Amino acid sequence: PPPQKYVQKYSPYHRLRTPEETAYPSTLFTTSTRDDRVHPGHARKMVAKMKELGIPQVRAEASKPTTSPRIRTPPQNLNPDPT
Repeated sequence: PPPQKYVQKYSPYHRLRTPEETAYPSTLFTTSTRDDRVHPGHARKMVAKMKELGIPQVRAEASKPTTSPRIRTPPQNLNPDPT
């Protein structure tokens, strides 16, 4: 099959069903506006589809971290040597 049809078999987005067909727990999607691996629009799109299908208690939150989770910032020396 074409790649898109194959992926749709496994995609959580494409496998969503109405609450009458499948019982879903309360769901929270967390994302970051600074994550360079996954755009926050994907979480928003999933939440929108779940709400459109009538799935209750679903929401998304986006945080704005100061650094990327993959970048470690060296600790700052709060007591610099005066010399």
